[in-house]
Amino acid sequence: MKKIKYLVALLICWSSLAVVHAQEHFMPKTDGTKYYLLIYDGAGNEKVLSFHPEVASWSDQLGYSDYFDGSGSQLWVFDEQEQNPGYINVRNLDESLSDKHFLKSWSNLAYLEPQDADHGREGNETHDKELAFRFTNIFDDWYAFETIDKPADLSGMNYSPGPNALNFDASGIAAFRLKTADITQENAVNCVFKLVEFNPIALFESSIERGMELYEANSDISEVVLADFFYALEKAREVRVFGTDGEMLNYQPTIDAATAAFNNYLSLSDEVENAKAFIDSSAVDDDIKESFNALIDNLEEFLASDNPDYASIDSLSNNLSVAQNLVEAIMQAEDYAATLVDLDDPRYNSGVLLSVESSKAVLAEPTSNADDYNNAINVMDKVQQLIAEIFTANDLIANTQEFEEAKQELNNAIEDALTLINTEGVTAQQLDEGIVAMQAAIVAFQKALEAGDTSVELINADFENEFEKWNSTSDTDWLPYTEDKGVDGSKNMTIWQGADYTFITYQSISDLPNGTYELSVMSVVSNDSTIALFARSGDTEEIKPLAFEEWTNTKRMLKIEVTNGVLEFGIKGVGANNGIPANNWGTFDNFELKWLSNISVVNPGFENEFEGWTSTSDTDWLPYIEDKGVDGSKNMTIWQSANYTFINGQTLQNLPNGKYQVSVMSVVSNDSTIFLYADGGEMVEEPLAFEEWTNTKRKLVVSVTNGSLTFGIKGAGAENTIPANNWGTFDNFEVVRLPEVDLINPGFEEEFLGWDHESDTDWLPYTEDKGVDGSKNMTIWQGADYTFICGQTVNGLLDGSYQVSVMSVVSNDSTIFLYIDGGELVEKPLAFEEWSNTKRSLAAAVSGGTLTFGIKGAGTENTIPANNWGTFDNFELKLQSIIPYYEIVIPNAPKAMVTNVDIQESENEIVYWQSGQKLNIRSINNIVKYSVYNILGAQVEQGETLSTTISIPVKQGVYIVKVLTENGYVDTEKVSIR
Repeated sequence: MKKIKYLVALLICWSSLAVVHAQEHFMPKTDGTKYYLLIYDGAGNEKVLSFHPEVASWSDQLGYSDYFDGSGSQLWVFDEQEQNPGYINVRNLDESLSDKHFLKSWSNLAYLEPQDADHGREGNETHDKELAFRFTNIFDDWYAFETIDKPADLSGMNYSPGPNALNFDASGIAAFRLKTADITQENAVNCVFKLVEFNPIALFESSIERGMELYEANSDISEVVLADFFYALEKAREVRVFGTDGEMLNYQPTIDAATAAFNNYLSLSDEVENAKAFIDSSAVDDDIKESFNALIDNLEEFLASDNPDYASIDSLSNNLSVAQNLVEAIMQAEDYAATLVDLDDPRYNSGVLLSVESSKAVLAEPTSNADDYNNAINVMDKVQQLIAEIFTANDLIANTQEFEEAKQELNNAIEDALTLINTEGVTAQQLDEGIVAMQAAIVAFQKALEAGDTSVELINADFENEFEKWNSTSDTDWLPYTEDKGVDGSKNMTIWQGADYTFITYQSISDLPNGTYELSVMSVVSNDSTIALFARSGDTEEIKPLAFEEWTNTKRMLKIEVTNGVLEFGIKGVGANNGIPANNWGTFDNFELKWLSNISVVNPGFENEFEGWTSTSDTDWLPYIEDKGVDGSKNMTIWQSANYTFINGQTLQNLPNGKYQVSVMSVVSNDSTIFLYADGGEMVEEPLAFEEWTNTKRKLVVSVTNGSLTFGIKGAGAENTIPANNWGTFDNFEVVRLPEVDLINPGFEEEFLGWDHESDTDWLPYTEDKGVDGSKNMTIWQGADYTFICGQTVNGLLDGSYQVSVMSVVSNDSTIFLYIDGGELVEKPLAFEEWSNTKRSLAAAVSGGTLTFGIKGAGTENTIPANNWGTFDNFELKLQSIIPYYEIVIPNAPKAMVTNVDIQESENEIVYWQSGQKLNIRSINNIVKYSVYNILGAQVEQGETLSTTISIPVKQGVYIVKVLTENGYVDTEKVSIR
């Protein structure tokens, strides 16, 4: 069967159409006359320029259609541009567009943009050079569709001299990619256009001719379909001979619909033949072939029907296409399942195969449609997505030492996910939820690995409150300003100037514990190394010049040692006096500050022999260096063939008091003859045991109480003696600050030492052996209503957020509270969960360095109902974040960028708008002074007044406006006058 396209360029005789005549610059009619634009392709030249609203990307919607069909998306009208004589505005007549949508060329893009008040661009088409075009003759009647010659710096671009011409890339997307001067007749394919005035009568005549060619070329199809089409064509001929112009116009949609239905029928016939070839050549099971062939049989019955429903063809075609996609997806899923067969856990393979069997059932069901097929494809795809997330989680677990509790949590999430994919009838929505849950579990696991890092709670780190807590200095008084270019479109700080400028902004905080901090910011910068992220503490300053990376917010980081409890951090220019070159800009959002848990150890892996370490031995050649460390790196080794003494250590000073973990990668030859030790005020020793012949992490936890920590390796015998031929290798010492706070008797092993308790029952509380692993615990219970409260107070804490937790079992819901008070009481009612100890936790802020926490009754005066009981063990207190003290900073006046002067209202109720070439300003309070600066920073207008409304004459351009009101408020805005 043969389909004939709508070849207007071939079928309409040029004498019946108004084709433009060759001239250097052609000016089309601007009275509403409609044109379509033929595209030169060196062959039939039947393609036409068209707008495609169905394309998702706004920059890719301008393309071509294979032939002219009279639709609005292919029709164009032109208007003279008032301020650029000889140039036109260009509009498309697609029904999705308003009469204020105009063709625009920004950068090299070609797209239709609204120029109306709703979009802040009222009247732009009268003068905007990005909306100005003309047609320039290249050869014969073929014209370049070109832009105006744009100023080099228009809209912040770097335009080269000469107009750009519209052309098409290999994918059919139109853009202004080449210079008009570079187009010749030899390279003009897809680069030049012929303008044809739209003639609806000629279109009607060509529709009949095209229809007859189509009819005659397909005489071997269903006689019913041929008869239906022939009747429509005969009716059209009758209207053409006997009807009026109006009747022809009215009948045009009917002939178009008949032609479209006939073409759709032919397309479906071709698709059925292609589907037969596809399934015959596919290496699929017989049951799949049988199901797919049944679908083909149904379609062939439709094609041979005596009364085909043309309106259903699109749906039937879509069903067939998606069914084919389903067959391909089944084949892919079966191949994927085959790669999972050898895994230790068979549930990966079975989960994929379950989704395959479900998809086969959908394909076999006669009533299934495209939605059903797509859903089956979706389920198979999401099963595989969830398995990919599980593999990611498995890799994390395999590559992580320690963190057993976090590993268990992640393993639990993996079990849930495997159960889900092996659930019969699982839905795409359930799988989506499973993917989200798995991703959340992975994030939680990664957070757990960073648990020692403590965030610092910064105020207004995201500029949502303008510049509160930020101190800014610049030679440009309107810098910085806020925009909505932050993460996810949130507020951000922006700096930019058209001339060289200076800039620095920072926050100043104190009451920080000394240590290593990591500062980060989400940022985009226009140029390399002209703007820097910086931090300084005492005599130490760290500066990170920012490089352009991409046009999206990217995290930039630096580390700094805080030595005096004070930190200043922010953004500044890299040049002298914080200078930044003209037109270099940056956007900044979401500053973060973390107190890092890893403590710097000097030469932890012995790569520099024994630098930083002190060793004492009765054998003067001990210790010595070998290459038996992690991955064959250097290590420290000790060995002697006779009994020997040895101690080796390093001391860290000025540490915040608290808990630390000391670890080392080690191999030892014998059990308990060598100690890992640490002393932070009290000695802690961990005897090392032989585990295997590879480096294994050994660790201990120590409390630092005097700001100093000494750690290392020593003999386990008297005076650090080690037996003859006992040896050890040691590498990669680490010291990590832990978030845990030392508590007194947290597990009640020493009864109630360190705890204050009060009850109307004098024998409460009491201890039992129902704690974790059968250890001691605190229990409360009474056969009558009773009161109870028990707590412990910790002093000398950093101000910040803390989490308290307890392992507990309670008999009833919400009759007993876990509580914490760091300046404000926070309570959590405990619920019965199961008959084994479960961790319960609660967080609160500490202000003033003191925290009290514990257990109490949930009723009035701490009452608990009769026979309600609870057991409690292993209280823990962890630092989650630090709340610093903010040094006094004078707030900057809020600034916001107004990119288009539509009515814009700021928080202080000052309104800006444009009328003609005047900038109008209205304030709720009297304006007493105003200044207007051009983008280079030069003052172009100033004045004093005592009025709530002022009007300032200005030319087209971008300005900075500064307004002072009588109540002392200063407002600075960046405005663009069109």
